[in-house]
Amino acid sequence: MNYDIYCDEAGNTGTNYLDKDQPFYVLSGWFIERNLAYKAKDAVQSLLKNNYPQATELKGSKLLKNNKGISFCYEVIKTLGQHHAFPFFVITEKKYLFAAKMVESFFDPEYNSRINLWFLSDNSFKKQLAELIYYNCDEALEKYLLVSKEPKIELIEDAFLSLEENLNRAGYDQVVYALKGVKENLSAILDEEQTTLNAYKKGAMKTPNLPVFVDFIQMIEKFSRQTKVKKIRMFHDDISQFNEAYPELHKLFSKNKNQDVFTFSDGTKMVFSTPTIDRFKMDNSKVSPLIQGADVYSSLINNILKKLSEGKELIGELENIYDLIVASFIVSTNNHGDDGFCKYIGSKLFSYKLYNCDVGNEYIENMNKINIDPYLK
Repeated sequence: MNYDIYCDEAGNTGTNYLDKDQPFYVLSGWFIERNLAYKAKDAVQSLLKNNYPQATELKGSKLLKNNKGISFCYEVIKTLGQHHAFPFFVITEKKYLFAAKMVESFFDPEYNSRINLWFLSDNSFKKQLAELIYYNCDEALEKYLLVSKEPKIELIEDAFLSLEENLNRAGYDQVVYALKGVKENLSAILDEEQTTLNAYKKGAMKTPNLPVFVDFIQMIEKFSRQTKVKKIRMFHDDISQFNEAYPELHKLFSKNKNQDVFTFSDGTKMVFSTPTIDRFKMDNSKVSPLIQGADVYSSLINNILKKLSEGKELIGELENIYDLIVASFIVSTNNHGDDGFCKYIGSKLFSYKLYNCDVGNEYIENMNKINIDPYLK
């Protein structure tokens, strides 16, 4: 069978990974059998016409400002489900993703003379290290964000010293020892940052959007291989900053002949090609009711995540949608493992809030068990 997926995002703040007002970035898409899509589109258009006759399109950010709009958004999601559309989504906590970026910069054995090559394939340990920086190194993260915006050697040096100081203060002596292996190669990190800045037009590579887009298309590809889906057309809202970068990335992955799968030490998989997604188009959301449906879904998820992060209570339809999100993670993990239809890229600390669990002492105790010795030369 052939399928289409209609995608949009919420929480886009460009290069500002540390935006306290928008701490999450969500990319979602409605996956539907191609010959059923027209009925789903008609149903969404009818909902809009009957409830907001003056509106030209659905915009989640506007609808979520009041209870009527929230109820309507929930109705849109239920209607799409009734018409056999199925949601894929990636949730990203930007601060954690940026901490992971610092790990790749300062602990990569290409730059760090004290780290061995085993480090490269141990995703689980990289995540531990990212968690450590996420929790303990706010000053270093803020300073490295300046590097991300304007790569200069003095800014990289300042970020390095701040990271060293933050980790020292937290008592992670061995991690500090490992970190110092990069001190003589900070200029190489500068070269990497400058290359990244210019890799795609409009600074696209400096945002969380591009790595999340890659995760998203890989997720679709892995799921499709497992479920024997043959061909997928992908439609994404036309966002000016990414209207060249997204198609270029799709072309890069879809034309790659290498269909190998690399499995990391924690069981997560990476595919090198996405041939199932044979067509990609940036489309105007105003003429695509299903892209509007993705905007609504991404906006709802983002709204719920922000409330959870602030400790606010979820009431009414938001609580129902929260239950759907958690259920999606459980079903996806239990039935498909790493080849599922949703993904969380974020800290363990926030995952406790996401699953409504008490943090307790376990979080800090596990962080304190970090052992970098196996990765030292």
